[in-house]
Amino acid sequence: MAGGQRHLYRGTSLNWPGNPALQSLNKTPATTDPLVATLFAIESCRHGSGIVYFANRETIVELLDVGNVLAQHELEFVVNVTPQEFADRYAAHVLDAATAREILKQMGFAIPAVIPDREFLNKQLKALARLSALQVEEFDRRALG
Repeated sequence: MAGGQRHLYRGTSLNWPGNPALQSLNKTPATTDPLVATLFAIESCRHGSGIVYFANRETIVELLDVGNVLAQHELEFVVNVTPQEFADRYAAHVLDAATAREILKQMGFAIPAVIPDREFLNKQLKALARLSALQVEEFDRRALG
């Protein structure tokens, strides 16, 4: 993880407890890149209110594990808690998907307004550049004031 980044991000839908596998394994995927989390949040709008959670790294550093086979592509880390616990206990901030998208759009990233399915999500994840450490800081500044 980059030294100066303060957060891990999770894009999901509001009040989604996670799929049964994540719940039983006590695993929550999160990313170092708010662009990746925003894409997941937009895709999650199909199931409710898409949101991006921000978790302070210092509060979860002892809970981190390596990500799945797509970890490098999604800049993923796994937090060893259920998705509900991540949301309830560790998410220090929440931003709706539309606001996160607008911030990224203002920063010059062409983020789609709708992601209709996982195939389109995967294409977007492959097509879009990842944020640099300075861009992550800028995203945080705009998102958190």
